[in-house]
Amino acid sequence: MKRINLKSINPSHLITEIISIVIGILLALAVNGLREDYQHIQIVSKSLSNIAVEIQNNEKQLREVIPYHQSCKISLTNSSGENSKQFSSIWKGLNPPMLFKSAYESALALQAFAYMDYKLAGAVSQLYFRQQFFYEMIHIYAQALISGTTSLNRPAKGENLSLQPAFRDITKMESELLKEYQRVLTLIQNSQN
Repeated sequence: MKRINLKSINPSHLITEIISIVIGILLALAVNGLREDYQHIQIVSKSLSNIAVEIQNNEKQLREVIPYHQSCKISLTNSSGENSKQFSSIWKGLNPPMLFKSAYESALALQAFAYMDYKLAGAVSQLYFRQQFFYEMIHIYAQALISGTTSLNRPAKGENLSLQPAFRDITKMESELLKEYQRVLTLIQNSQN
């Protein structure tokens, strides 16, 4: 093993070596940080694109069932026997839309929301919470409507009148969810521009 003579070391050369090593380490850390930032940006961008597509598909599914629920609601607005017959003729059961949340769950798993604009992340999360609430409520109404009807072909007197609040709530929630879809889609589009 070779011994180093400390008297022969040039202090300016040593300082230059130390500075170049420190600069090299700092540059490596900066490059690594930039690479991680780029990866986070890519994750957020891809997640938002997937969420936007999912929201558009969910919106389409919702728009397909709204006319049916609206017609049920309208047929129940008057408690006359004629409207009872009209409701019985259009009633095919409650038709809940298939609303997906896999893009949202993927974004959660990839921790995309940690690197996303706070307002946008909050809006997307709130939308999916509202969508889940709607989905759960429509299933509760479906169970109540199925168990609460004595006969869909021959409803009991006043039975259709009791269905009015359910269809009023369902159509109101659908309308609010559509507005929320549009608001979040606009926020996503603005963030990607």
